[in-house]
Amino acid sequence: MVSGAAKLKALSKYITEGRYKGELVELTQYTVLKFPRVFQYAMYLVGYNREDICEKDTNKLWMQKLKVLVDDKFFERIDAYSQLGARAGVYPRYRNINAVERNLEEVKDEEVSGYSIAYGQLLRWVKESIKVRKQDIAVRKAKRQAAREEREAKIKEKEEWEKKRAEELKTRATEAEANWVEEKKKEQEQKAAEETDEFGNLEGVAAKQEIPKFEYNETEMMADWMEQNPPVEIPPEVVEEPDTDYDQAAAGDAPAPAPAAVDPECVPARQHACSVGSVPAPALSARSPRPVRSGAIFWTNTWPADGRRSSAWVAGTGRLLF
Repeated sequence: MVSGAAKLKALSKYITEGRYKGELVELTQYTVLKFPRVFQYAMYLVGYNREDICEKDTNKLWMQKLKVLVDDKFFERIDAYSQLGARAGVYPRYRNINAVERNLEEVKDEEVSGYSIAYGQLLRWVKESIKVRKQDIAVRKAKRQAAREEREAKIKEKEEWEKKRAEELKTRATEAEANWVEEKKKEQEQKAAEETDEFGNLEGVAAKQEIPKFEYNETEMMADWMEQNPPVEIPPEVVEEPDTDYDQAAAGDAPAPAPAAVDPECVPARQHACSVGSVPAPALSARSPRPVRSGAIFWTNTWPADGRRSSAWVAGTGRLLF
């Protein structure tokens, strides 16, 4: 993957510093430009927004703007673009790599190269950049998942280690205390024998002495065990890396977000179905449930026993669509 990024870096140098640069600038002077999506989505990829390069309120590339914007700054952005690493910026949907890839997938490399070699190399750079970018996202995601699994395994391993250590400490402490008590009893018996009077009665301290409470140094007691069983080191918590230039849910790499809660007072028909074919659903208020016509489709809110929903039927037929 790194080698792929390195190759793209070399290709970007040809585009931004070699003869291709002049050819690309020359293309912007054409009255009619074929394959305008190549410029458009290359510019989206390196950070231009729709309002920067398109005609007002459209997604159509504005040639007059293109003549001005394909300048040194455009080529600097290509040279500076990195396919590797996290992305935390704000990316409009039309600028994420899913949209760029989708809108260029039907643009044939050989046709563009036949039109202009420089233009074909720009298209190649964009497509390969998306490929390497997606590979980088997938590899980093897999590494984070592997790191999470390793951390979870280490946490369980440490829990087991602590359990074994506690059991070993308890066993050693019990044995040490029993030996210590036995030793103290022998010492008292010896002292008692020395302090017994001629009639066999205990005198002095030995007659009143009790065995003191057993105390131990945990570190010293477990030193050899710790040397043979070193503590388990838990890796740091895995930090999630954002890749906001890639819609993972749309690409099938992540679950789609849960639908928003429905307002019980006003349910637009679009919450049940966004369209019928190419006919969009109008917004219908629960307070005004009269049918609304959109194209050849009538929409209305109905109130069946199981709750509110939206309905649509074809005008002039009465055929219920849903």
